[in-house]
Amino acid sequence: MTPTIPTLEDDLDEPDTLDGTPRSKSVAMLTDWSGAKVYMTRPALRELAAELLRISEADPKECFEVHLSILFSHFGANNEYLAPRARFANGLGPVFERIQRKVWLDEPDSGKWNAGSGFDVTIMHIPPEMVGEEVGRPDE
Repeated sequence: MTPTIPTLEDDLDEPDTLDGTPRSKSVAMLTDWSGAKVYMTRPALRELAAELLRISEADPKECFEVHLSILFSHFGANNEYLAPRARFANGLGPVFERIQRKVWLDEPDSGKWNAGSGFDVTIMHIPPEMVGEEVGRPDE
């Protein structure tokens, strides 16, 4: 049985894209020593739930994914790319910046980092046999 997910129209009274607040202000991410935390408004949660349901219905071998920074980004008045706010605590900001710079300088076409979006959280639908493989990869 497929779960019923309310639509964004159910929350027109909440501040979000539907009444003018930019999508990038619907989500904020914080990474600290304990992991990544994602803070979302109710309409943003419902939009994410709809996207997760959509990719969950695909063949897991297709490896469909949702990127939070892309899903909740938009272009500003001057056509600038505006992604959700991402912050780092416990000294992690310079670490991520150093890694990002190195990847872009050493491997500009690697696809390992999207310079326009900064930090991202990606959720991917994969088959069960790949789950252990993905987390079992050694650090580079």
